[in-house]
Amino acid sequence: AGIGRAVQRTGAVMRRAQEAEFSLSLQFAQQQNETQALDASTEYTRQSNEIVNKYRQLNGQQAVAAFPAVEKQLVELNQSIAKGLKSSGAQRMYKSRSEQMLSSSLQVTGGHAADQRAMAAEAARVGAISAAQSRFVNHFGLAPTEPDIAEIVGLTAQLAYERGLPKDATDVL
Repeated sequence: AGIGRAVQRTGAVMRRAQEAEFSLSLQFAQQQNETQALDASTEYTRQSNEIVNKYRQLNGQQAVAAFPAVEKQLVELNQSIAKGLKSSGAQRMYKSRSEQMLSSSLQVTGGHAADQRAMAAEAARVGAISAAQSRFVNHFGLAPTEPDIAEIVGLTAQLAYERGLPKDATDVL
């Protein structure tokens, strides 16, 4: 009977040791997943910042035209880094972190695109007025200038309206 109790105690000690070892291996795997996810997040942040900074150097219509490609590039970068993680736990952790970073990057680039779209539209309107004024000067005394005058007045009235200026501002513009 004593031998049986000793074997049972030995078995219980071995079971607790196995449970502790299993618990430690789970903790180690969890820490490895966290480390891999953090490394991947750092790499995504570094590369996405490069993409965003390069994009923010573009101005006007160039920035507007490049926005869809930059957006696609950021999404593809996120996906490629996620695929590089072997553990599903690390992928889940990375996904939760990267969604916020991707959203932030897309907000920054979207804001820049909107600002540049507005600036490009403003430049186009001002350019159209300048072109109409130039045609007026070139036609003055040689051909009827009423169409040029009508175009100048119409474009400046539209520009004043879009800027939120009073109707009197058309004359000033």
